[in-house]
Amino acid sequence: MKGIIAVILTLAQLLGGMGLSPELPASSGDSGLTLVFEPDTEEPVAADDLFAARDILESRLSIEDIDCDVEVTADNRLRVRTAGTADIGEIVETVTKRGELELCYQYSEPDEYGNTRYATAMAGNKENISGVNVCYNSVVPGGQNEYYVQIEFTPQGRRAFMEATQNVVNRSFNGENIVGCIAIVLDGDVISVPAVDTVIDTDACIIHGNFDKESAQALAGIIGGGALPFGFKIVKNQ
Repeated sequence: MKGIIAVILTLAQLLGGMGLSPELPASSGDSGLTLVFEPDTEEPVAADDLFAARDILESRLSIEDIDCDVEVTADNRLRVRTAGTADIGEIVETVTKRGELELCYQYSEPDEYGNTRYATAMAGNKENISGVNVCYNSVVPGGQNEYYVQIEFTPQGRRAFMEATQNVVNRSFNGENIVGCIAIVLDGDVISVPAVDTVIDTDACIIHGNFDKESAQALAGIIGGGALPFGFKIVKNQ
């Protein structure tokens, strides 16, 4: 696909670190399970924001093919009812990820400690992203399917992405040309910094990694559902 940038990252970098609480079972069993989450914020939560968060989480879970019902409770919590043998770890990971995706560009050379400064070029919200798809290549070594995630831009997102790549091409520090980079940032953490050597004006970009179908769906669900207005933490499982 002409003009597409391949961003290399691993699912462990993106989704690692959450883990399961010791008291949570690995799966819900045939009878299902109910999980209760509450907003992880000290600020009052507006009802509209809570219902918006529910809609985002329903979209994420649907993209990931996780069969759940999500409802807002009277005490401003979210109740997630699983069906069948749902993976509880996947559900907790999906619900507790804020999902703020940013594409940033490098605007300074690394300092003496190796730190690089970045400027936000665009946020991964609905104004910039029109769709997220899980795709695969059927012809790879060993005959295995190689899954990847494709992010499609809105016209506004396409312009922002083009301007971001433009800002890192043909840059120089101290009179020397350097290879520019775009930083992929999720929830404030830089997860990948691919090099960019040409301006990219395209409707989409793709994220490659060591993905199987399930892990690609997990990433697509977080990006495609959009960022939550606040984080959640689990408070009860039944």
